[in-house]
Amino acid sequence: MKKSKSYEKRIQNQFGGFCTRVLKNEAKYIYRELSNQAVKEKVFDELSDKELLAAYTVPKLHLDRW
Repeated sequence: MKKSKSYEKRIQNQFGGFCTRVLKNEAKYIYRELSNQAVKEKVFDELSDKELLAAYTVPKLHLDRW
């Protein structure tokens, strides 16, 4: 069954509009997540000594072998 050119064009436009909406919504989501992440992040220079010590870790390098 042959579809008319105007029908195919309409379907292409609908799909293009759908893709545009999806991309715009995803971009909004990404910007929102980056903004939330920036609010939660701290520069090491701004941390107190207590906060720095809480973030400090020492990797276990199989010291029990020595």
